[in-house]
Amino acid sequence: MTRIGNLRRRLDLQKQSFTPDGEGGFVTNWISVAALWGEIMPASGAQAVSLDRRITHLVRIRNNPETEVKTGMQLVDGSRFFLVHHVAEFDNRGKWLEISVEEGGNLE
Repeated sequence: MTRIGNLRRRLDLQKQSFTPDGEGGFVTNWISVAALWGEIMPASGAQAVSLDRRITHLVRIRNNPETEVKTGMQLVDGSRFFLVHHVAEFDNRGKWLEISVEEGGNLE
């Protein structure tokens, strides 16, 4: 079970932003939406491949109704970034979220 003391990583939650490039296309940027404390754990072998996507880590955070974590967002930990593939309740009470992520992942 996750405890508050395990949330030692300061994570920056980001979402994609699309800005017109003036030539009919868009430039993709990442903008910060929240700062979170979390626990980052390597995924086990059974968790490593899910829905044809490579899951490298699991991140646990306290659920905050004001901050919605969604597939396609990313979590940044210093120079490391993690693409969010799946978000689920960890404790069946809505207190904790477990986020399946891919380190260095790209949206396709």
